[in-house]
Amino acid sequence: MRHLLTVQDVADSIAAITKVNPLFKGKELFITLIANEKAGGFTQKSKSEKNKLLFQKAKERAAKKEVLVSSVQTKIFLTEYPRHAEELAAAEVAQFLALKNKNSFHLIVACGGDGTSLEVQTGLYKASISSQQKKNAVMNNIAVFRLPMGTGNDGTDGKTVEESLAILEGPNHFALSKVVTVKSNPLAGENEWYSFNIASIGLDAYVVYKTNQMKSKVPGNSYHLWVNLSALGYNRLFPPKSARFEIFDENGNKTEDFEQSFEMLVFGLSGHRCYGGGHHILPNESNICLVQKVTSLEIAKYNKHFVDGSFVNTKIGKLYSGSKAVVHYDHDIFCQLDGEEHLLTKAHFPLEMSLSEPVLQILESDDLSVDKGAVRK
Repeated sequence: MRHLLTVQDVADSIAAITKVNPLFKGKELFITLIANEKAGGFTQKSKSEKNKLLFQKAKERAAKKEVLVSSVQTKIFLTEYPRHAEELAAAEVAQFLALKNKNSFHLIVACGGDGTSLEVQTGLYKASISSQQKKNAVMNNIAVFRLPMGTGNDGTDGKTVEESLAILEGPNHFALSKVVTVKSNPLAGENEWYSFNIASIGLDAYVVYKTNQMKSKVPGNSYHLWVNLSALGYNRLFPPKSARFEIFDENGNKTEDFEQSFEMLVFGLSGHRCYGGGHHILPNESNICLVQKVTSLEIAKYNKHFVDGSFVNTKIGKLYSGSKAVVHYDHDIFCQLDGEEHLLTKAHFPLEMSLSEPVLQILESDDLSVDKGAVRK
C-alpha cells in the first residue's frame, strides 16, 4: 500500500511546482487541497501507482528551479459528506477576506472526481454572486485548479494527470471562466443549478442517473455500460415529446424559435467539450447540441458518432451557438450538470440555461489548441 498515491503526495508536489511558477512571483501563496481520498486516482492500484510516480517526477523537476514566491503554506481538507467541498471552498473566500492581505494568493485544488470539482466551483461561484467584495476576491486573488482523480474527469484542467501537471508547470496564464446556470420556473421553487462543463436534459442525463445509481452500490465507471443499456429502454420510459426551444445570442437577441421532438439538449460552457468519459458531444466551436427524436435502434446505431463527434452534419443532431436557451416542455425528464442529476417535472418548465459573465479564475496553458471560452487576463 505504501506505493499508492496519497493526498499529501499531491500537496507536496503542487507546492513545489507553484512556488517556482512566475505567475505567483513575490506572492504569499496559500494552497488548499479539497480532496476525496476515495477517488479512483488514489484507490485503484495501477492508476494510483502511476499517478504517484508522475507527481514525484514533477516535484523533482521543480526542485531544480528557483523559488519565486515569498512564502507558501499548504492545507488539506478531506471531504466527509455531500456539499462539504462546496462549504470548504466558500470558507476559503471568507478566509482570504479575513486576512486583509492584498499580497496573498489562494490556489484551491479540487482533488477528486467530477463531484468534487462541481462542488468546489459551486462554492466559489455562489460566493462571487453574494457580494461585490467576494466577487473581487474570486476574480483576482483566488484561483481553482481541477485535478482529474476520478473516472469521467470531463471538467478538469486536463483529461489526465500528465496534462494537468503540464498546465500547472507552464508556461501558463490566468483566465476567467464563465458558468452555466440552469434555472427552473420559479413556481417550482428556488431551483438554480450550476455547471462548469456541460448541462443537459434528456437521454444523456438519464444515463448519468443510472450510472450514479450503480456507482452508489458498486464502485467504478459504468457509464459506457449504461450508454448501451439506456439506448434500448429510454424511449419506453421517457417517450420523446415535442418541446419548444428558444436560443439567444450574447446580446439577448433571439436567434432561434422552433418546436420539435427531441432525445436530448446539451448546453456547454463553450464548444470543444466532452462528457461521458470522452464523448465529443460538442466537437467544434458551437456550444449547444440538439438531438432529434429517433428510434431505440437508431440511438444504438448512432452512439459511436457521439464518441468521436462525427454526428456533425448528419440527421441525428444539430449544433447551435448561444448564450441562453429556454426550453418549454410538459413532461417529466432528467437534467444533469457535470454528473449531478435532477428529475424535472412539468412544473419546472420553462427551463432557462445561460452563460454567466466571466468570473472564476483558472489556470490555462499558453499553448491552448482550442478556445474553451475563458477570457485571458
